[in-house]
Amino acid sequence: MIFKIAHICYCGDAVKAKKQLGIFGYKLFFSELVRPMGITQSHLSGHVEEFSMSLWTRLGGISIELLEFENYSQNEGLISPLLPAKMPGVVTTIDEEKTSQLNKNEYLPAVFLGCPAYMKLSSRIEEPVLNSFLLFSPDVSKSVHFWNTVGLYCIERSNMHGILRLRCTFTGKDFFMHIRKSNQEAPVQEDIDSPGFHVLGLISNSASQERKRMISSGIAVTPIEQITINQKKLTIFYSRSPEGLITEIISLN
Repeated sequence: MIFKIAHICYCGDAVKAKKQLGIFGYKLFFSELVRPMGITQSHLSGHVEEFSMSLWTRLGGISIELLEFENYSQNEGLISPLLPAKMPGVVTTIDEEKTSQLNKNEYLPAVFLGCPAYMKLSSRIEEPVLNSFLLFSPDVSKSVHFWNTVGLYCIERSNMHGILRLRCTFTGKDFFMHIRKSNQEAPVQEDIDSPGFHVLGLISNSASQERKRMISSGIAVTPIEQITINQKKLTIFYSRSPEGLITEIISLN
């Protein structure tokens, strides 16, 4: 069972990102050098001996795993964060004709940690917590089916958009994935070293059982591997969603 979002990944200007994450209330949980697993290596744009990983957490928000490489993929990350209104340090467009409506709220195109994002249009100052994000899909129906199978709950769907929810088992906090129809006919592929926001990590009580269940539903998955991160032994496998997003399923041994 999937019971928590572990993180979304970010690659970019690490120095600026760490400073801004601190402004947004994020705290450094751990940082270390990592030698990539075989399945990780196969999802990088080139061979990597090791890379830097740091996990940044904030109460009530999605954790951000900041990855630092010597070189980065030319394919950009696929996740667009949906930010609360008036989040400090976030630049938005002043053209209100370019707003997007998501779940009855208006959002302005924005730049968050140097990457495309959307900020809620509201006169109220809201707590700067990241708990929602947007994906673009060539086939919304396939995307909703994939994420339903993974373990997210669909609360709204049409041919043009879908909204899915994952409620954290421990805190009862809801996190939301919005999917919007893209203009492209085929999914865009991202890599683990893609600049921007990418890779959705999900925590399961059993990655091996999750993998068997996804295979039985016809979803392609990688082999399963183990790695020690922050002195914890983890079991991990990857799958790729219909949008092209790398999905990381993790369980703690």
